[in-house]
Amino acid sequence: MEVLILILLLGLAGLVAYFFKFSSDDAKQQKNTEDAKVKKISDLEIEISRKDAEMKKMMDERQKLEEEFFKVKDQVDIYKKENAELMSKVKVLEKAKEESQGAKEDIRQKEMMLQQETVARQKLQGEISLKEMEMDKINKELETVKLELKTKTQMFDGLRGQYDELEAEIVRLREPKVEPKVEPKVEPKVEPKVEPKVEPKVEPKVEPKVEPKVEPKVEPKVEP
Repeated sequence: MEVLILILLLGLAGLVAYFFKFSSDDAKQQKNTEDAKVKKISDLEIEISRKDAEMKKMMDERQKLEEEFFKVKDQVDIYKKENAELMSKVKVLEKAKEESQGAKEDIRQKEMMLQQETVARQKLQGEISLKEMEMDKINKELETVKLELKTKTQMFDGLRGQYDELEAEIVRLREPKVEPKVEPKVEPKVEPKVEPKVEPKVEPKVEPKVEPKVEPKVEPKVEP
């Protein structure tokens, strides 16, 4: 009897030890899961901070490029205005040349004026060519700035998309995990089908109608 009690006590002690070991392993596993989640959130926050710094730097560079773009655009407008003024001067000189060719008096003076006008025209044409070369150079610089601005904008949009994805991942990780609730399956109750009771149809009994018997009336025969 004592041996049996000792065996039962040993078995109970083994069950208790197994229960405590299982509970300890479960708690340790849960703690490891929480630690991993906290570490992942921390890493994501660090990544977001780095992306924020990159985005700020990109925005500053974009602002500088926009300022440079508008500055170059203003210079182009100035050169266009100067070119228009030079072209108007050339037209005036062309008109003066036509008028001088039609004049008959003071030929020598007109020839001198024509020579001076030719020199001035050549000088103006040289200035126009120089301005056109400068304008071509500025247009090339403007195209380069536009391309850099487009590249920076695309990079900024890409960083913005990564930032939104990281932010959504943090929100998802911070949400508590909800176990799906399983509803017990209820079997539908089937009512027994009751056939309606049909009463036999009773035809009413009809008594035959008896006609009264009428005796034929006999007339007395009268002899003539």
